[in-house]
Amino acid sequence: MAKWNYEFNGHNITVENNPLSELLYVDGQIAAQHKGLGFSSSLTATLPEGQTIEAKLQGTVDVNCDLSIDGKLQYPVSKE
Repeated sequence: MAKWNYEFNGHNITVENNPLSELLYVDGQIAAQHKGLGFSSSLTATLPEGQTIEAKLQGTVDVNCDLSIDGKLQYPVSKE
């Protein structure tokens, strides 16, 4: 399992990649999920203030996550 943590305007955003699913959390609540196998997936959610979050995951063994908010790439605070 891989996990990326982000902070944006007081919100904690987490993206998790598990063997059978990907999850996007905003402030500890599931905001989007994708179930099933795949080499890439995209998760989209909206913050309470209206900004759009998009997380793109790619890879099989070494998974990468690109997270953008309103089209601007964000950098993780930590990766587990």
